[in-house]
Amino acid sequence: MVVDISEKKTQSRGIFGIIVKVGVVCTFGIVLFFYFYPGGEDLKSEVLELIESELPALSQLGIPDLLKSETEESQETVHVQGPEDMVPLMNTLAEKYMEQNKEIKIEVSEAGSDSGISSVLEGSADLSMSNRSPDKEESQLAEEKGITLDRTALSLDAIAFIVHPANPVDSLTLKQVSEIYQGRYSSWKQLGGKNWPISILGRRLNTGTHKIFQSWVLNNQEISQKMSQLPTLASVLRAASQTHGAIGYGSLGSIKNSGLDIKILRVKAPSGSHMVLPDEDSILAGDYPASQKLYFYYSDKKKNQISEFLKYSQSAEGKKAIKEAGFVPVK
Repeated sequence: MVVDISEKKTQSRGIFGIIVKVGVVCTFGIVLFFYFYPGGEDLKSEVLELIESELPALSQLGIPDLLKSETEESQETVHVQGPEDMVPLMNTLAEKYMEQNKEIKIEVSEAGSDSGISSVLEGSADLSMSNRSPDKEESQLAEEKGITLDRTALSLDAIAFIVHPANPVDSLTLKQVSEIYQGRYSSWKQLGGKNWPISILGRRLNTGTHKIFQSWVLNNQEISQKMSQLPTLASVLRAASQTHGAIGYGSLGSIKNSGLDIKILRVKAPSGSHMVLPDEDSILAGDYPASQKLYFYYSDKKKNQISEFLKYSQSAEGKKAIKEAGFVPVK
């Protein structure tokens, strides 16, 4: 019996072609299933992992990319802007929420309190994080656009005062902090410390944190021209960790997240009876004199779009994420 090898090769190629065609048809069936069946997101992730790890041949055909592109197109995107101090908090909340809601994509970008609220009014952001109320210009812009600017309390935070870890001074009164920033002290020796010159660190004068600091701590008194106006909180923290005579201020949550070796000072308010360290207990009790609320601001026209995320931020899971980020949940 004579076997025609070329005929067998042709038959093999034909069988392989049928298998490939069936695979392609099945794949498109899977794509259609995921597209029209909203509950298929979790199964989709499992199929993608299977294709990429166990079926390299299909992976080479670009099937994972096909499924991924369909996923990205079907995701709803929420744009959030906020100041540097609050971005670590927002990133943690967004990551935890997206783990449970794969159909939502939350994009977080850094912007000052001023531009964040304005972005909500202009429509380029869905949510803005801020530690202050809208100013007159923002309120006027909202009125002109026919927008009601709503807000939801996100968490509590504190303006903490920091020094180099080698500085023996552990506490100051709020009046002493104010007088340091007004330039009335030149050496830490005058405050019970070493004979080190005081290096005053602060944020730029147009930042939300500095405006609150100027109002609450300085009572709107003129600030010393010797203060170094640094562009970011990160630069303030680095300078405080490297300069023996430095004093600075910033968001307690962000300071705790920095990973830098910095001493946080105890502070006593003018009406207080003892020095208080900023922490969850003292902030919730109202004992720490420089605590603040952090808010989400949003247009009433976008409320339905972001309502589920707002609910999550107030839920037990959301409050757990807020704690993980180093901030204090609102009770």
